[in-house]
Amino acid sequence: MAINLKDVPDAVKAYVNTRVAVTVSAFTPSAGNSIQPNEKFTFTVTAANATPANGGINLKNIRYRIESASPAVAKFPVEGQPGGTATPLDGTTLPLDITAPAGAILITPAANSDNSKLEPGETDSIVVRGIAGSAPAGGDSSIRVRVLADVDLDQLFPRNEDTPVTSRTLHVEG
Repeated sequence: MAINLKDVPDAVKAYVNTRVAVTVSAFTPSAGNSIQPNEKFTFTVTAANATPANGGINLKNIRYRIESASPAVAKFPVEGQPGGTATPLDGTTLPLDITAPAGAILITPAANSDNSKLEPGETDSIVVRGIAGSAPAGGDSSIRVRVLADVDLDQLFPRNEDTPVTSRTLHVEG
């Protein structure tokens, strides 16, 4: 079987783009049936890896990139995200005010937690907290979500593989 290793980076990109399904649940207000200005809300992000029958491979170092197309309508607290540690991605300058919500964040689940990896056929979910903007008239914003992942190279490129056994009979005269 001929494989060109230079094709591996493109294959990894294609795998993550076509074999990892990401969905966003409906938004849940902290009270009532609709999200009001300055109100906190939550939603769930789900990532599903391809099954073994569909060529699924192990993924690790899973991260969730969450962004609001209009940060005036919705932002995300950096501190206290239940899905893991959050980092602002919207150009916030140092020193970071981790209490201020950001228009885009990267949530990194705790290392070695179930949400930090996706095995073939596995589905993981995280809950994300958001806060609506303060405009009295409200507004609309697309909430965009991506999952970033690394291929588990130890699974993709096994170590210490051995050759088939070769033998020859030794005859000793007696």
